[in-house]
Amino acid sequence: MSRDVPKKQFCYKHPQISTLISCNKCGVNICTKCMVSSVIGMRCENCVQAKRHHLLQIKPFTYIIVGIFSIFMAIIMGFIWGILANIYAFLFDIILPIVAGFIGRESISIIVKRKRSMGLVMMGVSIILIAFLIKVIIFGVFPSGWLPFIAMAIGSYLVIDKLKN
Repeated sequence: MSRDVPKKQFCYKHPQISTLISCNKCGVNICTKCMVSSVIGMRCENCVQAKRHHLLQIKPFTYIIVGIFSIFMAIIMGFIWGILANIYAFLFDIILPIVAGFIGRESISIIVKRKRSMGLVMMGVSIILIAFLIKVIIFGVFPSGWLPFIAMAIGSYLVIDKLKN
């Protein structure tokens, strides 16, 4: 009883790596280092670069605008957070990071016309982190317990969920 054993195939870019994966567009063999997951399957880097989705095409100038906006918003949120945390720290330590994440993600999404990238995620999450640092360093209001950090994680998740590619 003999079975047909598939012939060993090797990645087109890494000839030392055997693989059973091939690009679903052009058919070349690709290893796990070279494969790019797309909506309709695995593709090689050449086929992915040939046609990038319009939601992933962001110009460098747009990153500059979003970066300036993120810093500006982080400063404003940090001062609001610092002032309100002196009034009732526990409540605002929970609410403001989530609000900052939501406002940050929606604002950035509008600025970039609903485009997505990991760079935008980093800028959105930095709003929460910089605001937190302003609250702690300038206003001297330290978090009370773990809830503020959980709220910061929730705010960061809101950003990541909307802006990741």
